[in-house]
Parts: sequence; C-alpha cells; structure tokens
Amino acid sequence: MVELSRLVVEDGRNALTIDLHPGLSIVVEPNPGLRSRVLAQFVDGLGPARSGVHLEIIDFEGRRLAVFRPFGGKHRVVDIERAADLTEQYAAPNDHVDLLGRAGLDPRHAIERMRVTADMLDASSASGSSDPEAIRQLAAVDQDRLWAAAEHAADAKRRLDEATRRTSSTPAAAAAFESVSSTQRQLRRARENNRSTLKLGFGVGGACIAAALVIFFQDEWTARWLVILGLAAITLAVVHSRHQFAASRTAASALRNVGAEDWDTYRRTNGRLADDDDRAELMAAAGNFHEANEAWRAVAGSVPAEWALEHRRAIEALATERRRAAESGGDPERVDGTLWGAGRLLTDRVVELRSLGYAREPFPLLLDEPFAGRTGDELRHLLDVTLRLADHHQVVLATGDAAIEAWAAPLAANGRVGLARLTSQPLGQPA
Repeated sequence: MVELSRLVVEDGRNALTIDLHPGLSIVVEPNPGLRSRVLAQFVDGLGPARSGVHLEIIDFEGRRLAVFRPFGGKHRVVDIERAADLTEQYAAPNDHVDLLGRAGLDPRHAIERMRVTADMLDASSASGSSDPEAIRQLAAVDQDRLWAAAEHAADAKRRLDEATRRTSSTPAAAAAFESVSSTQRQLRRARENNRSTLKLGFGVGGACIAAALVIFFQDEWTARWLVILGLAAITLAVVHSRHQFAASRTAASALRNVGAEDWDTYRRTNGRLADDDDRAELMAAAGNFHEANEAWRAVAGSVPAEWALEHRRAIEALATERRRAAESGGDPERVDGTLWGAGRLLTDRVVELRSLGYAREPFPLLLDEPFAGRTGDELRHLLDVTLRLADHHQVVLATGDAAIEAWAAPLAANGRVGLARLTSQPLGQPA
C-alpha cells in the first residue's frame, strides 16, 4: 500500500465517504468521539475489517485498487482500471481482506504507530531529547562547520581506536613507554659521551704528565705547567662523568614510575610498543584525536561529538526551522520549544511509518486533534511542519479547531490539501 484515496463506511442505508488528498487531508469534526472513530476506521479498513468498510488505495505499482467489504458478500480486491480481481493476493485465511496482515502487522500495533494525539505531542515537548539545551545550542551554530568538525572528530576517534587495537595498548601506555625509552636513550648517549670524555681526558692528562717527567730537569717551569694541564684534563673528564650518573638516576626513576625493574624486561613485556613505528602511529593517532577534539570544542563547546552525531537529524531539523524563521522575518528562538519536541515526534513517526511492514510499505500518519491548546505562531509553525511532511508522506489530520479549518481553506482551494467536513454525516459503529 502506498496511498489511501477514499474511505467509505456504510451504516444501514447511509454511508460516510471521505476522499483523501495524496499529501495532507484535513478532516473537520467537532465531536471528539466521532473524530477518533473516523481515524480508527482507516486502520480497520487496512486490517481485517468488518463488512461495510471500503477503501480505495494506490499500490506500489501505481494500480488503483478498490477493497470491497459488502454486507452478506465475499470481501474482494479489484484493480479498478483493469477490472481485474486481485482478492487472492490480499485475502486472509478467513477470506477477509487484510492489508495490514499482508504487511506483517496487526491493527493494535498499527494504530499505536500511525495515530498521534495532543497528549503524545505534549509529552514529547516536555521530554524531547536527553539534552534539549544541547540540541538548541548546536542548531544555532553554522551547520557546515559543525558537521565538518564532528566528522573530523569521529574519524580521528576511529583511527585512534584502530591504532589501539593493532598495538593492544593505549595512548597513555605509549606515552609512558616513550618517556622511559627517552631516558634510556639519554643514558646510552651519556655513557657513550662519558667513555669518549674519559678516554680523551686521561689520554691528554697522561700525555702531559709523561711529557713533564721527560723535560723536568731541562725545563722545570714547563714541566710544572704540563703536570697542571694533565691533572686538569683528568679532573674535567671525571667531573663530566657525573652526567652519566644523573642520566642513570633519571632512567631508574622512570622505570620505577611504570613499575618496572629494568629496561629489558619492561621492553619485552610491552610487546608492540617496543616497535618505534607502532608506537609512533599510536601516539600520532592520539595527537590527531586531541587536535580534532579541540577543533570540535571550538565549535560546539562541551557537547561530545559522538552525542551530536547520534542526534544529528534533530539538530539539523531544528537548524532548518531556525533558518526558515529567520528568512521569513521571524524570531528563530521561538521555534525551539515546538520543533524539536512536538515537531520532532511527527518527523520521527513519518520516518518510522515509511518502513513499518515486511515490504517497507509506507503507511499514513493519522493525527487526532494533535495541536489542542496550541495557538498563534506556535500552531502555525506546527501546521507548517505537518504540511512539509505531507509533501513526502500522506497525513490525515482530524480536528475540530476552527483555526485549523481556516488555515486549511485557502490551501484546499488551490489543491494543496484536502478538506472534508463530517458534521452531521453518519458513521457506522466500530468493529
């Protein structure tokens, strides 16, 4: 089933007929009980309804089908244009025509998903999202910049997760390993420098002292200066060796901080972190993640990027409404309390109804006086939201509100919506 075209309900010698618009149909009836019964008949007509409830629909193939449920006769489905009987394709085991059953649905479950009341919208406005202020905050910023930053942060998070899985470690562990590894490199350089310095110092010092001994009796003063130079070279070499001791203490302290006793054991127990490339990849991924998060926070503040992406549809919907309000000369802030609460529920229901059955058949959205208590700009905003949804999905709105009827009248005159007034028309009792 794609679209409802007509509902006919027989009541003895009388019949109620409602022709439906492919987009938005406004059904006007002041009596609340009768309104609810009218909407129930739409669901009954799709299910295994009683005799006397007839439908016309347009299916996925563009066929105009009539569902006949005559009193005292067999229920039938007929292709109107081809005059072909398609009853066998739709009949339930009891020979009743059951379009819902064919889609894997029962009437109770279907009406729970298809029907929306004012109480549901009020509850949605009150509860809305887990964090309405966050949605308002993000809807107010530049959306291109927002989602570019969010996707960059999400991509950086994915890369960090992949690097973490590959190395079986964490950025913190990699940073700790890098710190310990750095102290070990410094210790190696200190040892190498110390060996070179001692070798040079003792070599120069020894040579000076040896030369002094040779020339002592020929040139006493020169010999004395050579001895002084030799001792100075040896002393400087010894003093310089203290750098190795300092590097040794630093390296030992770094190992103690990570709970390791020696470098070789620590390196063996850390597996892939000991590989410079793997460790560099993990640390680079952590750095990119940090930079991406900083860029995200510059746009979105403290709201997590993951949360924003999870609620992206609601944020974008509210941003769109804010933009439309601004373009029309209104105040964008005034749409916040309605769209992402009541309007968001309507949007979510339409999305759900587009794929409710086995074959992902779209089912109409049935609104039972949904905007009770709403007036002025708030009512007009929600009606505009409903009208936009009806551009892509069939909606039936049953109401007794004269303001809604007045809003619909000019739209019905130019064919944008359908308008049916049921006052004084009979209606059979529900099954």
